Amino acid sequence: MKKNLYIIILSFIAIAVYADNRQGIDFYKAGEPTIASRLFEKQLSSSPAEQAEALYYLGEIAFDENKTSEALANYQKGWTTFPDYAYNKVGEGKVLLKTDKSTAQKAFDAAIKINKKDASVYVAIAKAYSMNGMEAEAQAALDNAKKYNANDPAIYLYEGDLLISKDKPGDAAGRYEQAIHFDPACKEAYIKYANVYQGVTPTLSIEMLQKVISNYPDYLPAYCYLGNIYSLQGNYPKAVAAYKTYMAGGLYSTDNLVHYASALFFNKQYAESGKIISEGQAIDPDNFLLKRLAIYNDYESKAYEKGLEEIKTFFNNPDAKYIWQDYLYYGRLLNKAKQYDQAADALQKAIKENSSHTEIYKDLAEVYSNSENNAEPSRLIHSI
Repeated sequence: MKKNLYIIILSFIAIAVYADNRQGIDFYKAGEPTIASRLFEKQLSSSPAEQAEALYYLGEIAFDENKTSEALANYQKGWTTFPDYAYNKVGEGKVLLKTDKSTAQKAFDAAIKINKKDASVYVAIAKAYSMNGMEAEAQAALDNAKKYNANDPAIYLYEGDLLISKDKPGDAAGRYEQAIHFDPACKEAYIKYANVYQGVTPTLSIEMLQKVISNYPDYLPAYCYLGNIYSLQGNYPKAVAAYKTYMAGGLYSTDNLVHYASALFFNKQYAESGKIISEGQAIDPDNFLLKRLAIYNDYESKAYEKGLEEIKTFFNNPDAKYIWQDYLYYGRLLNKAKQYDQAADALQKAIKENSSHTEIYKDLAEVYSNSENNAEPSRLIHSI
């Protein structure tokens, strides 16, 4: 499991409040599988029914990571633990479709036998077929779902996801709205709708997230998504507030720490950003984004020597993709260290990466001025 997704659990009390799998399911469906997996693992000593459900979702997480053997083992263990939970048989069938369609079909039949009129089970089967390129079988399963309960939100989530895969986001959003219409408690639909519009009409995304937060103030993933959208808009005060609420729940990944620290940095809360960066680096010292952010934050916090020491190591990664801001901050730190020739070289690299940012030329002019080269600054200033 990747270090940058290592989960910090600050409070066991926060977890104990949830005696079932609801919070884990929320995190999984909101795109935080590793947080979810930790929560599901906590449920493996609970009742057989809760264990079976947790094992199913652990199987789903493994399947999503292409760990099919692990996924199958979880599904089968879940079925053995509590045979009344149909989805583990659906999961088993989904894995077996690639190698043994006949046995896979028997697994689906066993799932349906538990409750022949459960529309959500048919949707899960439709998804399994679709993942394996069996579109006719997927449609037949979906038709059964609609026959037994045309108002089941799982139908519209599935159809919305299919439309996303066909690059029809507007139509997909309509399906997610239908899911909410038929079940206002379908929190996953709010997140999916917000995802559709976050880069196009972010106000619609924000409105939808605020709606789910208003109805379910303890639904933590919505705050994280809200923080992401506010950050994309450059509204860092609101992003910080949203992330702060999310982090207070005590369940977050290093990825979340990167987003939170970035919002704090761009909101010029350098001391607070530094604390979050340090927290993330204590867990994952090799995290590239945290290294980058730490250097930027060092400069803005006037920790020039520390920043210069860190950035020299930062540039030693042959596989890294560097951006113009990396060279900008390198030039700035070298300038503070009075290494003017090297500072100028770094800033020239920043210009080569992106020549449209006037701040690079201003920094370069300052470097030349500091090195008492008076010819270059005047030329550069006129070019701004």
